[in-house]
Amino acid sequence: MAALVAAVAQEWSKRESERTWEGEVFGFVPYSFQPPTWPRIRNAYWNPDEPRLFTRRVWGVGWALNLHRALELLFGAYSTVVGTDADPQSQPPAAARTRPNSRARR
Repeated sequence: MAALVAAVAQEWSKRESERTWEGEVFGFVPYSFQPPTWPRIRNAYWNPDEPRLFTRRVWGVGWALNLHRALELLFGAYSTVVGTDADPQSQPPAAARTRPNSRARR
């Protein structure tokens, strides 16, 4: 809440011609009060080209979660724990996709 008040106060302290309604408060907390657009929403919440997990919010004060990066980190952690290649684009092996016919073995 303090960051929100500080962001609004920071913008109101500028001349009207200098107000951009986006920037940083306390030297590191981003804010933006400009109307959101679909490209900005996509870049904040699903950006394969961005290596950071936390990105600038589309509207408001603070950070957004880059879900693409979160998914990469999740699959990487799973791969490390299980010891397999956990590529979300890869298909499971053929043996895992089909169930063996139990009647054929009798």
